[in-house]
Amino acid sequence: LSFEKDHPVIMSFVAACANIRAHIFSIQTKSLFDIKAMAGNIIPAIASTNAIVAGMMVTECVKMISGQEADAKCSFLRNTPNPRGKIFAEQEPFKPNPKCYICADVRSVYLYVNPDEMTVGGLCEKVLKQELNMIAPDVVHGGTFNMIISSDPEDKMDEMLTK
Repeated sequence: LSFEKDHPVIMSFVAACANIRAHIFSIQTKSLFDIKAMAGNIIPAIASTNAIVAGMMVTECVKMISGQEADAKCSFLRNTPNPRGKIFAEQEPFKPNPKCYICADVRSVYLYVNPDEMTVGGLCEKVLKQELNMIAPDVVHGGTFNMIISSDPEDKMDEMLTK
């Protein structure tokens, strides 16, 4: 999706939406010219901020892949500067949650079901979503790499696991 501040239809739409929102919240509306000037400043500012944060993430990733995990920090951008004027902050990473299936040292769950009685939908809803608290699970057969459950809606949910 691209945004072109010099395209008259796009800018008319953006100005209309901005002014409707401003009116709803009792904020002074702006002219098309003023809104175009603001849009010209906002988009580069967001892109620059995203690039800076991405750079911070890469720096921490380099520490981790080069064996310096103890030096890695959780870096983020503050909403407002701290009293010393810093907008970047870092803290020690959170400790892994041993009850989390992703963070735990052992990332396996052993499941014993009768595949003649359990449907794919039952596995997804009763086990993965209700018991393991997964939101949008994906399951791949370890031997064949066939997709058994996908977070994308499919019509395989009524099939038996034996298939």
